[in-house]
Formats: sequence, C-alpha cells, structure tokens
Amino acid sequence: GKVLPGHDFVNDDDIAQDDHGHGTFVAGIASSLADNNTGVAGVCWYNQILPVKVMDSSGNGTHADVADGIIYASDNGADIINLSLGDPSSSATLESAVKYAYDMGVVNVAGVGNDGGSVLYPAAYNEYVLAVAATDHNDQRATFHDWSSNFGPEVDVAAPGVDIYSTRWDNTYATRSGTSASSPFAAGLAGLILSHD
Repeated sequence: GKVLPGHDFVNDDDIAQDDHGHGTFVAGIASSLADNNTGVAGVCWYNQILPVKVMDSSGNGTHADVADGIIYASDNGADIINLSLGDPSSSATLESAVKYAYDMGVVNVAGVGNDGGSVLYPAAYNEYVLAVAATDHNDQRATFHDWSSNFGPEVDVAAPGVDIYSTRWDNTYATRSGTSASSPFAAGLAGLILSHD
C-alpha cells in the first residue's frame, strides 16, 4: 500500500515494474513497512515510494532516461529522489536534471559507486546531490570481495553498505552490498527528518 503509480522510461509506459531486482532492494531499505512482524523495517517506514524505472532488466540505462525520471519525480511530488546508480561520465542532460530537482526543493541522494575510484555521476554533482559512500561493520570504508566504496572530496556522508538485508521482488529477502544500499539509508533518513518537520 506504499507504492504509488509511477512511470517506466525504458519501455515508455506507466508500468514501473522492477524487472531486475535492484529497485525493490533499494526501496526496501528506504521505506519498508515496519511493525508488521515481516521481513525488514525501512529507515522511513511511513513514506510512500514513487517508482520511476530508468534502467532495463540488465541494470543498464541512459543519461536521458535517468534525467527524464528525475524530472518526472520532481514534477509528481517527490520530496527526495534516491539515485542508486552511477556513471563515470558526466553529461549536461543529467546535470541539468538534478539541478532542476534541486531548484524545486527536492533532496537528491546518490551512491558514489563501487569500483574503489572517483565518485561517479550523478553523486559527483556535489552542488545538487548528496553523495553517499559505503561503510562496513567497523565503520570503515567498505570493501567486499572484488569491490570497494568509491571516495573523494565530493562525498558528503557514509552509511552502511555491507551485508544489508532487504526486500526482493519475489516477496522474499536477501543480503547485498554496495553504495546502492548506502544511498537509500541516507534518503530514508532525509524522509524521516522531513516527515518529522
């Protein structure tokens, strides 16, 4: 009952169904129902989710689709946009979209990436986006098998990103790691703060 009608920019329709699994996992961290004796509790358990699909079933997408999704979410009442995605390449289209959202009062939150290098875009658009790195169980920069959290001066905050338990699209639960998990912790906290005041 928390998921609003959204839009799919990959298939250009109003069926924003997750066909990869990543979006469902991320949304669960930010805003799963709480106090229902089921699964996990999201950071901000009362807020709704506006699903906007900008990645295909393989987890790939274009700057144009991401930008369209950001603008759509901004125009349709989103207060916070979580962007658990990244690209090493900047684009005027993507930067313009996060600026548009920011100018509308939206809090843009993005993971910084998982290749141990520089902060990816859109997180690197530091003027308009809250950039979130991942930490491990010891509150250190996360490393996990063959990846580590990206880092750099653009990072605003870090959040848990190793062995995070959340929702799956088949109504089960699973553990994953990465800044894609860290970002919705920060986005959920932003939602919690906003819902309080």
